[in-house]
Amino acid sequence: MKKVLTTVIFVCLGWFLSAQDTVSWSLRQREDLLFRFEELINDDESNQEEVEELMVEEQEKFQDINKVNVNTLTPELAFGFLKITDYQYYNLISYLAEYGPMVSVYELNAVEGFSYDDVRRLQPLLLVDFVNKKKNFFKNFFRKSKNSLLLRFGQVLEKQAGYEKSQDKHYFGSPFRLAFKYQFSSQDKFVLAVSGEKDAGEQFFKGAQKYGFDHYSAYLCLKNIGVLKKLVIGDFKLDFGQGLVMGSAMVGGKGGGVDAVRHFAGMVKPVAPLNESTALRGIAVTVGNYHYTGTIFAAYRNYDGNVVTEEDSTRLYEGSLGHSGYHRTEAEQEKSNNLRSWVFGGDFLYRGRIFRMGARAVYTQFNAEVQPSSRVYQQYNFTGKRLFNAGVDYQLILKKFVLFGEAAISGNRGWSTVQGVNFECIPGVSFAFLGHYRDKRYVALQVSSSAQGEWGFYLVSQMVLGPKLDLKLYYDYTYYTWLRYRVDAPSGTMQAGLNMTAAVSRYAKFSFRYQYKLKQKNNTESVLVNDIHPFHASKIRLLWECNPIDILTLKTEVDYLLNHAKTLDYKHDGLLLYQDVDIKVMKTGLDFNLCMAFFDTDTYEERLYAYEHDLYYSFTVNSYYDKGWRAYLLIKYAYKNFHIWLRLAQTYYLHKKEIGSSLDLIAKNHKTELKLQVMVKW
Repeated sequence: MKKVLTTVIFVCLGWFLSAQDTVSWSLRQREDLLFRFEELINDDESNQEEVEELMVEEQEKFQDINKVNVNTLTPELAFGFLKITDYQYYNLISYLAEYGPMVSVYELNAVEGFSYDDVRRLQPLLLVDFVNKKKNFFKNFFRKSKNSLLLRFGQVLEKQAGYEKSQDKHYFGSPFRLAFKYQFSSQDKFVLAVSGEKDAGEQFFKGAQKYGFDHYSAYLCLKNIGVLKKLVIGDFKLDFGQGLVMGSAMVGGKGGGVDAVRHFAGMVKPVAPLNESTALRGIAVTVGNYHYTGTIFAAYRNYDGNVVTEEDSTRLYEGSLGHSGYHRTEAEQEKSNNLRSWVFGGDFLYRGRIFRMGARAVYTQFNAEVQPSSRVYQQYNFTGKRLFNAGVDYQLILKKFVLFGEAAISGNRGWSTVQGVNFECIPGVSFAFLGHYRDKRYVALQVSSSAQGEWGFYLVSQMVLGPKLDLKLYYDYTYYTWLRYRVDAPSGTMQAGLNMTAAVSRYAKFSFRYQYKLKQKNNTESVLVNDIHPFHASKIRLLWECNPIDILTLKTEVDYLLNHAKTLDYKHDGLLLYQDVDIKVMKTGLDFNLCMAFFDTDTYEERLYAYEHDLYYSFTVNSYYDKGWRAYLLIKYAYKNFHIWLRLAQTYYLHKKEIGSSLDLIAKNHKTELKLQVMVKW
């Protein structure tokens, strides 16, 4: 393995020297998204469903956008979609304020901070348009409207144990997974969306689901009408500041680049997902202008679990604050939506050219007393019936430095803070530092992250070493002051790595990623006590992507992971070989995506992840462990406003006779999944 990797790296370095094209930033985005997914899952396996939901949101965020108007560029699009720096954005806003709207995208060459390569990269993503404030919104309400309807079907083809109706415990419904989503929008000011979803095993128009789908979601959104920036009635998510009070677990570090260290808040985001999400349901209003913005909201959220009533009529909730979304059996149906929380709060934001500051508060009230968990590592989880959180964040631009941070408190006297700085020393070379602290008593119920009791820092540097090579170096250290899942003592985690992405030629790109990680966890073989030991992990990922002809794209990936613990004489590894072929049949609207993967891991601890192409509005990262093969075929067809996707995927294990457990058990060594999706736009 060492000889093979050395040879590959040596050959690729030779290719670097002859490369003539710029690096595909979309390739970097996809790789960073996959890597951050892995890190979040490895930190907390029990949080996988929420992490997958977040990744779907990250992928969906800009996928419907083709080009943006440079004269009305928002911070979210500037940093999230275009990936420009704060220094560049600040100079662009100053240029527009002084000289007025641009008449050509190439006018960016006159803005300080934008190099020739920057303009060439951004040119396909930008357009120049002048804002016409005299447009009659109501007159054009239906004339300039857009509609879309999406229908989805999915099923595991092998029979699972839960569908044997003769058993005492079984799934009440069919093995089909069904979903739909309808959306109407007009002139980027009015959006109405409705969706419904039924998981496999749930009933449909009978039993506990008499109204069809097990879960419905909807929202109505008005935006950019005078001082009304956004009005949402229905389902939405909240994201403010750096994400300590209300926000996303995708904040800070986790192997991301300089642009991933600072969190760009989405504020109020209306959602109608194709799965049961962690969204709030109620009303949220944002008013103001560019400099001053205020948001208030009132909503509720349901949780699945057991609620018991004591002799004194006190209602007690037992379990974690989660929502599995599955209501397939009698036990799951009895837990459905038994706990409800009401959420009230607001946010105020001041935004200047070089200084921004925001403050927010949120109050949460439950209809039952949440009991403490029996697990020792969850001792500081939320208990009680109500909670108050508040926080303040800031951002300051000083030349090429961007200082940012947030501090927050919770009603149980816990507190948390993140502080960071971004610095672009010269065009193409940037650095970032993020320091974070979270008291073990700090609890924030409207944040996806479940971390408690930690402090640490993250360092990252990104360098564009010419038009053919990008390099990223990072170092991450975190010390946990309290126990964690599978770690029965305070512990530390350190990781360091590098990622090189290169344009080998006009038609080929190469990525090399190396990561070293040191973490402590329980010795599961110990009988008397769970003493913790240091575990070392080294991971290498080689990715080769080429487009030899217009209709063909090839992607080859090699992943290798080595885990070892010297104190336990533990040494295991895992290997993943992944080949992806994409064929676009010219002038027919047909697109075929075929993938074949071989995996061989010693244990579950050496599992490896790979991104897979899937249906629209889906994010799939498959976990490979044990030994076997996996293949999938995705067929896409588009004709005018009609789109259809068909996906067939199978995992075949070489040393297994059955897959899964309990009601999900398959008495075979393979698992096959079929998905079909249709979308119509008009």
